[in-house]
Amino acid sequence: MQDTEGANEKIQIFMDGSGYQGGIGAAVILWRRGKPEKVLRFHLGSQEHYMVFNGEQIGMLLGVELLCREHNAHSVYMGVNNQAAIRATMTFFIVF
Repeated sequence: MQDTEGANEKIQIFMDGSGYQGGIGAAVILWRRGKPEKVLRFHLGSQEHYMVFNGEQIGMLLGVELLCREHNAHSVYMGVNNQAAIRATMTFFIVF
């Protein structure tokens, strides 16, 4: 696992999901050469219908969306702080 302070990639994307005042949302920020450049946010809805885990998942999708918008991104550091969300990306299905 790489520490953020040790990351030397020119593009760094940090993703997070959270709950606040009864709502669940996600935010992503893209840093280029140590300066914030782009931000995406998404409000999922009430915590009655969503969990912070869902916000973390949406945060990861928003991070991939920012990455897809980049041209010539050869080396990228992506920071995610939720092990459950990371592990969920490792699940795969075999179709027969």
